Amino acid sequence: MTPGRSRTITAAIAALALPALLTACNGEPEAKATPTPKPVSLAQATEVLARDGQEIARVHEFQPGEIDDATDKDDSKGCPAGTVRHRFTLTREAPITGPMRESLASMSAFVSDGIESRGYRRTSYQERQDEVGREIFVTVWQKPDLKVTFTNTVRARSSTKLINVIAGETGCLR
Repeated sequence: MTPGRSRTITAAIAALALPALLTACNGEPEAKATPTPKPVSLAQATEVLARDGQEIARVHEFQPGEIDDATDKDDSKGCPAGTVRHRFTLTREAPITGPMRESLASMSAFVSDGIESRGYRRTSYQERQDEVGREIFVTVWQKPDLKVTFTNTVRARSSTKLINVIAGETGCLR
């Protein structure tokens, strides 16, 4: 068989096979169902809250008296009937070591690194003043798929001290 004739036969086979392939694969991608996320239980969310809260406390060297682990206490306030949330709170006072705004911003950024490193996504950030004009920095992080939220609030307690509260909670779950 000559090289020209071989190419003609190959082209003819390809021309005949192509419609068959297109019929078998109509050119549209196979439809894939979007997986439905599994509902999170209170036990699952509480486990994440407690583990992450303890790790944040360890990384930022919170002392036992600064840790309020209420992950074993049901809190139904503000929750729909039949659901509860659990909480984990870290509270620390620290000296203001320079201009107040910079001290507050520095503490807020320092804590942010620790929470973000645990896989949380920052969803909100506010700088505002309280009723007497003191600066307040509030940042919220979430793991929405696990229904766990941490809120970091840094504010001046006086002209020489700031207070940092990291409040973690689960969503209202069963």
